[in-house]
Amino acid sequence: MAEYAFKCADGTDPNCWEEVEIELEVDDLSEEQLSEIEEAGGTSLSRSQIDNSGISLDEDQQNQLRESGFVYVTFELNNVCPPCGSDQDYDKNGENTTAL
Repeated sequence: MAEYAFKCADGTDPNCWEEVEIELEVDDLSEEQLSEIEEAGGTSLSRSQIDNSGISLDEDQQNQLRESGFVYVTFELNNVCPPCGSDQDYDKNGENTTAL
C-alpha cells in the first residue's frame, strides 16, 4: 500500500487542510493515474501494477487484462478533510476547537 495526497473534495471550511492523505493498494501510480482517480474515480492499471498490488479482478477484468495488458480499476476515495467533513471546528493543526 502507498499513501497519496489528494485535494480536499469539499474545501468549504475556513480551516480546510486542502489535501488529504489516502492509502491505495497500488504502490507505483503515476501523476496522470492519480489525476484520473481524483477526477473520475478510477484509472487503467498495467499487468505489473495489478500483480504487485494484489488487487483481485473479476473474470471480465481478467479477460480485459489478458487482451489489452491494462484493466480499468475504480477506487472509493474519502477525500474530504476532517474540518470540511464535520460539523465540528478544527484549526490548521487538526485540533478540534469546538469544545474549547
